[in-house]
Amino acid sequence: MTDRPNILFINTDQQSWNAISAYNNPYVHTPNMDRLHGNGVSFMKAYCSDPVCAPARSSWMTGRYASETGVPFNGGCLHAHLLDLGQILNSNGYRAFHCGK
Repeated sequence: MTDRPNILFINTDQQSWNAISAYNNPYVHTPNMDRLHGNGVSFMKAYCSDPVCAPARSSWMTGRYASETGVPFNGGCLHAHLLDLGQILNSNGYRAFHCGK
């Protein structure tokens, strides 16, 4: 087995872009998030494709607009034929799982 980078994808709810001190916010102290930011990849120019939680998550999990995923609102179900990030990682030799919401 070849060495591969570990991947940890953290997706938080209702967090402003500058809600960690690594982005020069003097009002918060987030040493653990700052350490992750400093040793990993940070998406400085990312945006949310949908203002609602479940559609937004379906979008980043599949790489498609929420209108294409079957999750146009909270409570929708992802189209069964769509592959998500976890499935793609699993098919490429990673042990992947989703947890949380």
